Amino acid sequence: MNGQSELHAWKPWIECLAAFKHLACLESPGDFRHWRIYWVGSLTLLKTIRDVLDRSDRKQSKHHSRTIHDFLKEINSKKKSYPIYWDFICDERDNLVHEFSLSAKEYPVTNYTMMDRGLSYQELVAKYGERKMIVWGDEGEDGLRLLEIALNWWEMKLRAIEQAIREKESYPFSSGAKRLDELVNASFEHRGHYDYNWERGSVAPW
Repeated sequence: MNGQSELHAWKPWIECLAAFKHLACLESPGDFRHWRIYWVGSLTLLKTIRDVLDRSDRKQSKHHSRTIHDFLKEINSKKKSYPIYWDFICDERDNLVHEFSLSAKEYPVTNYTMMDRGLSYQELVAKYGERKMIVWGDEGEDGLRLLEIALNWWEMKLRAIEQAIREKESYPFSSGAKRLDELVNASFEHRGHYDYNWERGSVAPW
């Protein structure tokens, strides 16, 4: 692809994708003794993407500067519209870096079928075995699912920014969702699809 439009911010994104895929393929990610390292690394990388855009990519050209400025203005002025960025990526990363306060934790779960609804948890564990997932927040959301959503959110934003720079469009985030969708779709002609397809729980933790 055109090196003049390629963003440096893809580099931390790709590293985060690799970390996520490692955790996602584990049969019991909460039992993996290094899961916190991967979790901290993933959240730090997700936050780093913005910093690379702001401190590195926007210096590449006037089109980079205007497009990235438009993106940053959008997410800063409409924080409630981007909870995956502000409530998950930023809050979790800041808590980790400044206080090492983890909102993620291990949670024991087991698989079962509709035929097993009458069994107790102990009976389910005896039948299927127990595994530990990584959950996040007070409501115990699937942590890996949130990482996947965050990765996808950043991918779409980076595609839109990159394509806007390629087309020399300075303010795509001020043009509405339809235009952003058009830019994202056009970007696949230059930057191929990333593989989000893997089998969760395909290997046991180390």
